[in-house]
Amino acid sequence: MIKDYIYALKKVYKAGRGQCIKFCVINLLLYVIQPFNLICYKKLVESIGGGGGCSSVFMLGLIVGNGVLSVIISNAIQMLKKRIQNEISLALYSTLFDYVSKVEINYLDNEQLYIKLKRAQEAVKNSFSAVFFSISEVLGRTIAFILIVKMIINESIVFFFIFLLMGILQNVFINSSMQDTIKVMKETEARKRNIEYYNEILWKKECVKEIRFFNLAEWIENKRRKVFREIENINKKFSAKWTKINIGWSLFMYILEGIFYGLLVGALIANRIEIGGVVFLIQCHGTFISSLGSLLNIYPEIKKNFYYIDAFISIEKDSAIINCNARTQISNLGDLKYEIEFVNVKFAYKEREVLKGINLKISKGEKVAIVGENGSGKSTLIKLMMGLVYPKEGKIYRRTKKYSAVFQDHAKFYTSIRENVGFGNLKKLYEDNFILYTLEKGAGDNFIKRYGYDLELK
Repeated sequence: MIKDYIYALKKVYKAGRGQCIKFCVINLLLYVIQPFNLICYKKLVESIGGGGGCSSVFMLGLIVGNGVLSVIISNAIQMLKKRIQNEISLALYSTLFDYVSKVEINYLDNEQLYIKLKRAQEAVKNSFSAVFFSISEVLGRTIAFILIVKMIINESIVFFFIFLLMGILQNVFINSSMQDTIKVMKETEARKRNIEYYNEILWKKECVKEIRFFNLAEWIENKRRKVFREIENINKKFSAKWTKINIGWSLFMYILEGIFYGLLVGALIANRIEIGGVVFLIQCHGTFISSLGSLLNIYPEIKKNFYYIDAFISIEKDSAIINCNARTQISNLGDLKYEIEFVNVKFAYKEREVLKGINLKISKGEKVAIVGENGSGKSTLIKLMMGLVYPKEGKIYRRTKKYSAVFQDHAKFYTSIRENVGFGNLKKLYEDNFILYTLEKGAGDNFIKRYGYDLELK
């Protein structure tokens, strides 16, 4: 796990090292203010009790100054968090884009791959930064916690052990809740994807005809409702379980609180503690438990975020394997005798073998017609030539990196007319004559005359 922490921190630090250093320094300063403030409150109460005028005003000024400084630092931290997240998104999204642009297209419809990509996307959007913020806060929280512990022990070791017991019990409860939350997330994730799919196909143009011809709308809606109820039942069981636990836990914690305040009042009556110490311990009570809670909660919180980061790590490794496969199985050789050459190529979709022992040579300028029954592998052969899928065995050689294919289905991008046409040759994307010439060849130049080059297509 330590190795994973170092991996995540390296990724974040590499994305925005300047912002990361600023965050760590400012965050440390914020946590050091906490114990200093507690001392100031104690001194203020003692000063008021002793009738001190100037010292009371001075302590009050320090408290106000600490409050203003805390607000300024908190705002600075929020700004830095946004900047760091922007830097992470800018740096790490390229890994996901690279993977999707190179993965074999027959895997893109795979539900497990879709879920993995969604998790990896969540890692880039939130989890990497959350892990960095959590780990960087450990130092500040630890220093503040040690100082608070030292002050409480100096005041009363009995109350330190009471605080420690309350803090540990509370965080055992939080950790158990977090474990169950992660379990529910895993149980509902695939079902939520199914609901998204059922919602989408109801208005997808390519699905509407079949849905209406075969009266499938009601059937799809019933399927969606069934999955929705499954998710609802999982969430209901989780809520029912933790509502009961919460009620019992709250009662138990209130009893402990009552014992704490009873002991505090008893110590004050018996003159074992002064009023300044009472105020100090009451303030320390909340601060100690929240600080201990934050420290103990960091691990389960990080573990929750690594649920998403692990998906990103997996994709990064898969991307490296894909790049390796692309280099070893499909080679671009400038001095190749033929334009395209297949050497003993084999390809299968999972267990179904489509092509086996394919040897093919195509010369420059040669016209080749590939004829065969449906499902015989014609389209697969073209996809192999284009590098959209990779052979399971054998090798493919191409004389050039410049290649393309016209498939019977095509994509329309939600970009401008210029970009939809110019994607075929990005070097000439902003040459109006080239765009117009291309459209004229396809009898589409009337679009330019009516709407111009930069109309956004939707």
